[in-house]
Amino acid sequence: VQANQTLLGGGKTINIRGRHSGLVVPFTAPGAAGSLETPSLNSENLALNGSNIHVSGITIVGDRGGAGDDGKGLSMGSGHKNIYLTNLHISKTWDYGISGEDDNEVTISNVTLTEIDADAIFFGDSNTIAIHGTTIENSFGGGIDIRRNNVEVVISDTRITNIQGVGIDFSTDNDKIVVSNTLINDTGGKDAFQFSSGNTDVTISNVTIRGDVEDAIELGGGGNAKIWALEVTGSERGIAVGRAAKAEIRNSTFTDITGKVFDSGNEVTWTLLNSTVNGAGDDVFELGTDDKLYVAGYSFLGEIAGSIFSFERYGAGVQDGSTGNYISGVTVTSGGQVCSVSSGGTFTGSISFLDGTSVSPLTC
Repeated sequence: VQANQTLLGGGKTINIRGRHSGLVVPFTAPGAAGSLETPSLNSENLALNGSNIHVSGITIVGDRGGAGDDGKGLSMGSGHKNIYLTNLHISKTWDYGISGEDDNEVTISNVTLTEIDADAIFFGDSNTIAIHGTTIENSFGGGIDIRRNNVEVVISDTRITNIQGVGIDFSTDNDKIVVSNTLINDTGGKDAFQFSSGNTDVTISNVTIRGDVEDAIELGGGGNAKIWALEVTGSERGIAVGRAAKAEIRNSTFTDITGKVFDSGNEVTWTLLNSTVNGAGDDVFELGTDDKLYVAGYSFLGEIAGSIFSFERYGAGVQDGSTGNYISGVTVTSGGQVCSVSSGGTFTGSISFLDGTSVSPLTC
């Protein structure tokens, strides 16, 4: 598809704007919906060459299961602007389902990708990307893979399930990331979200994570994230945060986490408000050197096979106002306790609970 062109499947409708009048009216293409199959072994099904392109209402089928071992579904190089990919069904590609290199501006909406052998959606560096209402399922690689220095990446109303790689993966130094109203279910034991170092201004809201997942969210060093209304069930760890990162978590629920719920590097700032932890196979909080922790309005329920608060290294600080927490009904098993301090571990400040329990250097 060349610049300034639209590829529209028969029977499908898009809005078009009059070149001279500026009026926007619906247009329905005649004929039947189109289908593109791999033209030759290990080749791309559809390549975009230029800006101002809209592809909508077609089916793309790769040759996975045949003699090949390569070939993308829909691809673009670098520098493409005003690209819209809507109402597509892409399946059985050996390589990425949708891919772009660098410096593109792309909107993906109402697309289904299934039986993809690599990451379903891949973009390189310095792109602006919006992904809405998209389904990625039954695939053999990861879900969405975004590399470096991308700004303004929005993912909403998206479903990622039964894959064999990281659900949503950001490499380094991306900025202004928003993920909302999204489900990630069964990643083959890989992370649901993975952010490498330096990802900033990350917002995750109304997201559900469940099934065979390693870390629900891994936030790399130097990053910062606001996480609201997150529901995590059955992952190996809840949220792991790297050195000098900041994580704010509100109104969230963590249920039957098989390992640690919050696992901290050093110099991390945690702000944890009005959430629930119901069952953990290890410590709920494991704090590192020079961490800062503010926790208020948290409820701890169920069976916890470790300590609720574990201070593993020196210099952690609990901030003033860490009050109003609820601990009644917790069963702490396997030799665990409400609070523990490892050899060489220290902390300052205190955490109070509605039943009068207090966590402080004097009570641990």
